[in-house]
Amino acid sequence: MKNILLILFCACSWPVFAQEVSAKKFFWGVVAGIEQHRLSVQSINNKVAAPDSPAAGAERGGTAGALAGLFGRWRLTRDLAIQSELLFSLTQNKVRFSPEGAQEQYQFIDAELPLHLVLTNRAKNHILRPSLMIGGRIGWNFASNPSDRLNLYQNRTAVDIGLGAEIHLKNFHIQPEIVYSYGLNNLHNYLNTLYDPGIKSVVRDRITLRVLLWQ
Repeated sequence: MKNILLILFCACSWPVFAQEVSAKKFFWGVVAGIEQHRLSVQSINNKVAAPDSPAAGAERGGTAGALAGLFGRWRLTRDLAIQSELLFSLTQNKVRFSPEGAQEQYQFIDAELPLHLVLTNRAKNHILRPSLMIGGRIGWNFASNPSDRLNLYQNRTAVDIGLGAEIHLKNFHIQPEIVYSYGLNNLHNYLNTLYDPGIKSVVRDRITLRVLLWQ
């Protein structure tokens, strides 16, 4: 009888030992990185506007800026999670105006709330796990940048896509990744300034190299 009970106990216990150590359903961490912003200024075709209509063009890339913030991640399945973030960044861009040849520098002090789906390959317990992120964000630029040439709205919406790799080192996880954020809304704030008639739209894109860290 004792032998039968021992066999039943081992049989019932085996599935428990065979399972992987359960991962946290929720965890949070910090994120830091550098960003490159780009203002895409689209001018109205001179054939449509007046022949002498002034135009504006942004530099190919602005000054690299700093990024810092917090994130929280909820696991939906073994490989899929949803991640929310609170990010703060600081950067700037120059815009050229022709025909006068003037330049103006626009400051961006952003607070953003991204929401992403994160897919991480956990098929095997590797130290290095590839990761794909996709989602969107909303943000607000606290630098107003008043101008008599071109004014911008302070709100921004965008879609994001990113690639990274989760690295497990003892009690910590490190995830370096690259994120491209494609601006959706037109930032051109039409206030009847000198260049407003010649500008169709202004869109702000950004690319980020960042590192996430959690325990």
